[in-house]
Amino acid sequence: MKISNLKKLACITAIVLAPLMVFAGGTNSTSQDKASTGQSNDPDSGSKEGDMGAAGVGQSSKQDSVMVDDATLATNVQNAIKADPNIQNIDIKAKVSKGVVTLTGVASDSRWKARATVVANSVKGVKSVKNNMTIGHK
Repeated sequence: MKISNLKKLACITAIVLAPLMVFAGGTNSTSQDKASTGQSNDPDSGSKEGDMGAAGVGQSSKQDSVMVDDATLATNVQNAIKADPNIQNIDIKAKVSKGVVTLTGVASDSRWKARATVVANSVKGVKSVKNNMTIGHK
């Protein structure tokens, strides 16, 4: 085969395979079922070491507005809280009204109260979070 024919073959192969790679999500696609909690396990490039993920729990921005009924949203927030190893053992209640989450419970430290806000706010469909948790011991 001539070199020009090899170049053509390589180009044709690239043209055919490129859309397939995009459609398949790239070479290292690791998508997981996120429907149960509304959370993503993708790393949050905006958070820095030691800030407990204050930029979010790896969720996409709130720009992609999602309409979720309040009961489902409350369940998704509770599931997200129970899935977070930092706050899963705190008795946190989440009530939702028109997409606004109200958290109640007792946290032993202000950072766990703040973490609960971050986790709740990261769930798709949450418009805002009102944290009424108290600091102290049960």
